[in-house]
Amino acid sequence: MPAIYLTDFVDFVARSGQPKLTKVQELFSRPNYHPATDFYKPLRDGLREHHRQAGTRAELPGLLPALSPDVRKQASYALRLAGYGRFWGRRTLSWFEPPTACWQHATLDVKVSPHLGLRINDQPHLIQVWFKDERLKPTQVQLILSVLETELAPHTPVGTAFGLLQLSTGKLHVAGPRRPDLDLLLAGEADSFLRIWDGLEQRAA
Repeated sequence: MPAIYLTDFVDFVARSGQPKLTKVQELFSRPNYHPATDFYKPLRDGLREHHRQAGTRAELPGLLPALSPDVRKQASYALRLAGYGRFWGRRTLSWFEPPTACWQHATLDVKVSPHLGLRINDQPHLIQVWFKDERLKPTQVQLILSVLETELAPHTPVGTAFGLLQLSTGKLHVAGPRRPDLDLLLAGEADSFLRIWDGLEQRAA
């Protein structure tokens, strides 16, 4: 039974043709998770802890020295901390622990774990963060927000907003009216993913 992350699945959905196969092959052969190979883990953890400690926007640049001694990581983190500062702006942010869930289709498990639980000007938001440099496609935004809302709304207070933050730009995308037709797209793409995965398993047997 494949178990993948939401961003992995949405990346698969956003591709067409041969790149779909390439994405599943990449996930099929990916080694088990290890924190040492997770490039953005120190930044993710640093932002969460900063909010848990009620840190301020002005203190964000001061996080950098403690995140990593790696010069390459520091350069990347500095750009993303600047983007996070643009997102923060004049908003009032306070932390709450975000819930997690799992979107399932047949034997496919997609882990739904928003990175941030923030009250933005007193309204609760569950936010997935996009750490990559490449710009989000509209389809990716719609699908991520749709899955977040579908799986997490039952576990959150009425009025909770669901967001996707592109860290390189500081832009927060917030879910609009629910689109049930996206459920059909997700189901069809999950079937396609599983057919490829099953074929790879048969070859590897």
